[in-house]
Amino acid sequence: LNHKYKILNSKNKYVWKQADKLQIGDNLVIKLGGYYNPTTPFLKETFPQHHNEADTWKEPKFMTEDLAWFLGFFFGDGSWHNKGIRLHIHIEDIQLKDKINTVIQQTFGLTPTNLIDDNLLSICFNSQRLKRWIEINNFKKEFSKNITFPKTIRMFSKKHLIKFLEGFWDADGSQSKNAKYVDTASKEFALQFQTIWRSLGIDCVIYPHTSGFGSIIYRVRFVPTRRQFIKKEQLSFIPENCTLDQISKIEDSFCNTYDLSVPEGNSYIANGSISHNTISLSADNVSSGLEPVFAHEYNRTILTENGPIVEPVIDYGVNFLGVRGRTTDTIS
Repeated sequence: LNHKYKILNSKNKYVWKQADKLQIGDNLVIKLGGYYNPTTPFLKETFPQHHNEADTWKEPKFMTEDLAWFLGFFFGDGSWHNKGIRLHIHIEDIQLKDKINTVIQQTFGLTPTNLIDDNLLSICFNSQRLKRWIEINNFKKEFSKNITFPKTIRMFSKKHLIKFLEGFWDADGSQSKNAKYVDTASKEFALQFQTIWRSLGIDCVIYPHTSGFGSIIYRVRFVPTRRQFIKKEQLSFIPENCTLDQISKIEDSFCNTYDLSVPEGNSYIANGSISHNTISLSADNVSSGLEPVFAHEYNRTILTENGPIVEPVIDYGVNFLGVRGRTTDTIS
């Protein structure tokens, strides 16, 4: 599919440009903010596998802001073990330790054990049922190079998503004199992290760099002002809720492709980029889909949030000439 993307060209004009016409140096217009999802997916229930598991165990039926914060902290600086999970903090951070213990005690009824190694305090929750709860709800954290944001978390409501990111920042955020940033060994995680923050209205950029061990690390740096990296002559042309991403590399890739159809304006936001339907005059000015159109009139099935619907599609020329329903012989 040759979707169109909105760019700011060299004359500071907004234009639609097809994907195969994009070039290195083009400035993609990126939307900041706009995430409004009000609901979070329901939590799944676990069941005891041993007679002593149900003694003190409590299980949340709904996501809370405290639980979202805890999951963010787990993703930022938690680890997965045979007996349970561990969270790691500085030994002198008593306030953070108390917050973690309170959230887990109130949410799951668990009391941790502590391991101390120099200045590192590991807060251990040795519970197989907690591990099953994390797995069944798709909150399990992968190893650093493979870590991604699970779809369940990306579908959080806005307030729960913000709390998750706060927990992640409390666990693994860094701050220098000039900037705040997060480092990750996973390129996909860095891209997802950037997309999520931008959807909440906070701009950030990604810098790959080499760690002290020789591996590639992706630094997601929060931009104090989105105009810091934009040319002065472009500033007046960019809305306050948008920023620019300059294309630095174009490469082939393989992925599932979906042909979205949006009414009225025909444009939509995809990972921050402003894109456009693929429309076809021969298919009544609607998206023709992945397959070529061979008939003047046909029905197409569209998947919606309320289930599939059937929509008639009529050739533009047939409608324009007023010959719908007539045979070829009659028309000629």
